Amino acid sequence: MWWGRAISRHLDDPALPERLLANRVRKGVVLGFSFGLLAATAPDRLAWALPLLVVARTAAAYPLRKALYNETWSLFAYLSFSGRLIVAIFGFWILIALLPTLAMLAGSRDWIVAGALGAIAVLWSAWYSRILRIVLRTKPVDTPVLVSRFTQLVKDCGLSDVKLEQVPLGGGMFANAVALPSIHRPAVVVTDTVIARFDDDETTAILAHELAHLEYYNKRRLRKINAITYTLIVAGALLSPVLRLTLPQAMTAALVIWPAALMAAMLSRLRHRQKHETSSDLRAVALTGDGEALIRALIKLHAFARLPRRWDTELERRATHPSLARRIQAIRAASGTAPASLGEAATFTGAGTTESISFHDERLEWNERGSATHAINYGQLSELRIAARTSGTPRLVAVDAGKRRWELSLQPGDVARAQAILDIVDVRLGKAAEPSAVPLSSVRLLAWLAIAAAICIGQYSILIVGLLAMAQPASQLAAAAGVSALAAAALTWRDHALSANGDSEAWLALALLVCGVLLIGAAFANRHDPARPALRKLLVVLAASTALAWAAVAISEGDVIRSVREWPAVTVLALACAGALAFARPRAARWASVPVALAGLFSGFLGSASFADRIAHDPFVASARAVAMSTLTASPLMEFPVEFESSFLCLSPKGRYVALGSEDASDLRTIHAGLAGRPLADFMADDAVFVEEGRLLLLERQPHASVLRLVNLDAGDHDVWSLSVPLWWADLAIDRSSEQWRLLGWNAAGKIVSAEGHLGDDTVRQAEWQSPADSDDLDALGVSGGVVFALENHRLHSLIESEPLSTWVPFLRPGSRTEPRLWRVDDSARSVFATSRTDLSCRGSVLMDEPATCAAFDGTTTRFFNVEPRARRLTALASIAGRVTLHGEGDRGWVAGWWNRAPVLVRAATREAVRIPARTGERLEQLAIGNAVIAAVSWNERQSTVRLYPRP
Repeated sequence: MWWGRAISRHLDDPALPERLLANRVRKGVVLGFSFGLLAATAPDRLAWALPLLVVARTAAAYPLRKALYNETWSLFAYLSFSGRLIVAIFGFWILIALLPTLAMLAGSRDWIVAGALGAIAVLWSAWYSRILRIVLRTKPVDTPVLVSRFTQLVKDCGLSDVKLEQVPLGGGMFANAVALPSIHRPAVVVTDTVIARFDDDETTAILAHELAHLEYYNKRRLRKINAITYTLIVAGALLSPVLRLTLPQAMTAALVIWPAALMAAMLSRLRHRQKHETSSDLRAVALTGDGEALIRALIKLHAFARLPRRWDTELERRATHPSLARRIQAIRAASGTAPASLGEAATFTGAGTTESISFHDERLEWNERGSATHAINYGQLSELRIAARTSGTPRLVAVDAGKRRWELSLQPGDVARAQAILDIVDVRLGKAAEPSAVPLSSVRLLAWLAIAAAICIGQYSILIVGLLAMAQPASQLAAAAGVSALAAAALTWRDHALSANGDSEAWLALALLVCGVLLIGAAFANRHDPARPALRKLLVVLAASTALAWAAVAISEGDVIRSVREWPAVTVLALACAGALAFARPRAARWASVPVALAGLFSGFLGSASFADRIAHDPFVASARAVAMSTLTASPLMEFPVEFESSFLCLSPKGRYVALGSEDASDLRTIHAGLAGRPLADFMADDAVFVEEGRLLLLERQPHASVLRLVNLDAGDHDVWSLSVPLWWADLAIDRSSEQWRLLGWNAAGKIVSAEGHLGDDTVRQAEWQSPADSDDLDALGVSGGVVFALENHRLHSLIESEPLSTWVPFLRPGSRTEPRLWRVDDSARSVFATSRTDLSCRGSVLMDEPATCAAFDGTTTRFFNVEPRARRLTALASIAGRVTLHGEGDRGWVAGWWNRAPVLVRAATREAVRIPARTGERLEQLAIGNAVIAAVSWNERQSTVRLYPRP
């Protein structure tokens, strides 16, 4: 709105159309950035935020429209027409684009929603012409002369039953016409502005142009188009239900790929649009026998819309219509009309310079500061126009077939005269540049989809390359974005193996791979396109980002292998630079892409599991036999609902009792415990473990103490014993046979403390050790024979994380860099007995003196180890493909974790693992195991369901 106010003060500016075009481009960039920001930060609110963005943007344009066109309609009427126009023209394609997403939101009822929306889409497609006219509230044209001429034109074209209707605007000004092809009831629709502002000959020429479109879209061609359209509708409707039943992990990837497939289908219809527009112009001249009437009509349409008559090469290459100058040139060439004579030469001297340009009938002469004069025939020029930004001095721009470019700043008083001269000579220009083989809008869409897929899997460095490609979709940057997408997909597959139950990250990597291949294909198809002036600056940004990533690795704390693994931008950006260099014009630059690509590939191998296994020493990379994964499909022994989302699950040894945890908004946990299937009693506690059937030991962590409470669930849920121990944030372990308990945590002085005792006895035995590291991320996991075992995720620091360079860190490397360290602490010494490059998670046991278990993920495989701190020994027990992260304390050798985002139970010593598939519409939250029963808790956005299964 603010930019519109500034332009509205200069409505008499001869360069107003050029300034308005520059303003549209600038507003389009802001609109695209706003949409991207919303999509990245609030995707769950797009359903209302995006329409609000569109409405606000439309309303902001209202004051400038009133000033430009002297419109009299109200803001509400203007917004109403704009909304109806969007629905009429784009509503069908918006519905198809959203069809899979809307069906997915219905959960298990997606087939009903998909069927209903698919039926609506089929009817909309079949009655597209009729629906558009209803939405725009058209009415028949009642001008006798136009109706008579239109009827005759219809007969001349061999068409039948073509309706002619007009759109009443009610105080608005909008000059346009559109042909609506249809097998049964085709139509031509014009706005009432055309009827009122154009003479009969001009309107007839426009109608003839639209009828030429209907001739082209004959019944045979329409049947082919309809077949493709119905195929897209069926594919969009079936996508969500089919994937939900077969490959639910691929749903997100499919929603990323679907817009690309839809856009490809739409662009296939438009690939020859410019040539078709020119053919329709020439057919209109043949039908009416009056080419000048069509030229006058086109001039009025452009003048009314405040569109420049001449466009720059880039705009003309990507537009659906040729520029007005090119259309007039083609019409007059076909009519055999000789170009108008310029008469005397017209000379213009630049503002603040001695440069000048002179226009003659057959050539122009460019004088460069008196040092040289270039005489150029108009036929050698591919571009000759006035360029203007939203403010500042307009410039006269000329570009010849050899891509040489001249610019001259015009004096304010010469702009109108220069426009008039160009109106005479622009029909003499040489052949226009061929449009890009792949539309640049498609390149931008693919780059945006690549960014969306990459962000979902944590490959943020693609954001840099993708934004550069969106800003300037030249072949070099498109290739850079494509290669970076391929690199990110490869890194994702390297670090996240596709498991038996499917991994959404691997499917998203597949979507990223598809985007990368298409971007490289687009770069190759458009490799002969002329380079834009801003390309070099954007390539410098890419090179600087790459250098920054490599510098970050060079100066980071820790070994190089781990740094390369944790900085995927090193590989992604290096290969992106190689891709950009490979599509450069100079041969030297193409040769330079080879060492850059080799550096990127070497860094990718350096961070791979293969390198770690074969070359790099890591105590948590060792051979181990694979676990036998069991999928529990038996019917549950019992199931019952609970009215909260569970964050904790504990099962009694025989499985008769359960304990579940819930958390409130203040992160205070409540333990709900009792007989399975019966009402549960509530206790304020943070942890719980069953001593035996019906007896539950609770732990409540208070600011300066840990409180133990023993509850008998068979005797009124009352405390039978309690004890306060001065430990802060302690973990609980128990020996069920002797009923001895142990707390391992910290005291107020920051020392590691172990407190032990027996249930029912208030005697407490304590031992303490000095903390081995000044770190907030140190977890004391167990104690045996006076030796403490602790895990520290040591944060690695780098100069790159200091201001202001830290702003770039999330885009170059997601997350904080840590190095897992295993500490051994006894009364006399503290030492690190193992460090690792893997992603390490360790858990102690709820049973006293049972070894702790660690899960080490190296990028493709998780290996399980027993840790024996007294002997300083790690014993590899088992392995499983994919990532396993431990989250629950072990019990009877079993440990709970997450395997590719799904709960799993693993017993590494016997190489057993158990998983339970989630039911439709539910999310599996927790698993626990007893002697003969397995418990599972699922959440369906309203309540949790507890199910007990027989242990296999």
